[in-house]
Amino acid sequence: MAGKLTRIHLHWTAGADGVNAEEKDHYHFIVGRDGGVTLGDLPPEANAAPIRGAYAAHTLNANGGAIGVSLDAMAGAVERRDHVLFMVAICCFGN
Repeated sequence: MAGKLTRIHLHWTAGADGVNAEEKDHYHFIVGRDGGVTLGDLPPEANAAPIRGAYAAHTLNANGGAIGVSLDAMAGAVERRDHVLFMVAICCFGN
């Protein structure tokens, strides 16, 4: 039986503006500020449950069966008591 992918984990990057090697190592897809999509180093199938071999480690203890997608959106964010500029909501959806 083939492995299963049942969830998509959606995050934002907290690094520099633009996609870097670490982000490509941890996510299957990275959406840039211009809307373009950069492929990660590993295909989503690498995270099919049960995981065997190399996989994209995007979520602590929850990578099996999950596709990792990240938005390149938090570079330059400024935290304030009343709000966060450039904030992107983090969510995880699936069954």
